[in-house]
Amino acid sequence: MPSIDPDKMNPASVAQKYLDEVRAEVETINVRLKVVGLIASDDLPSLSYAKASRQKFEEIGIEYDLRQVERLDLESEIIQANEDNSVQGIFIFFPVFDNQQDAYLRNLVDYRKDIEAGSLYWTRKLYANDRLAVAGDPAKKALLPCTPLAIIKMLTEIGV
Repeated sequence: MPSIDPDKMNPASVAQKYLDEVRAEVETINVRLKVVGLIASDDLPSLSYAKASRQKFEEIGIEYDLRQVERLDLESEIIQANEDNSVQGIFIFFPVFDNQQDAYLRNLVDYRKDIEAGSLYWTRKLYANDRLAVAGDPAKKALLPCTPLAIIKMLTEIGV
């Protein structure tokens, strides 16, 4: 087995590479991108993750509006964010109800704003290995859920 450069195994180094690429891409866009993060929990680890996410979005030049909401208000917040033309992405911190209601909320997000790729729209594309967001438009790639994509990126970095 060939030796692997330890720097290539460092998730922080790999992440920084992609953050730099995204930052450079965002700088070329004439529109201020905005993501709404919705958290309906007082869970400290979830809140820490939500705040860390906001920091990373802002570091790359994307406005991140983190909203802490009541669980029963989450549905209307999602609908409002779906309808808001100034919002390009929606990120929901799960679990909320930790039951089937979470699947309903996940699928309530407009697929064009679902940056987690957790809705059935993106799940169907993943299972079908359909790599286009819109049929026939190779310029618009399908989204992959972030954890599997991160694993693929790490494996690519080490040459596997």
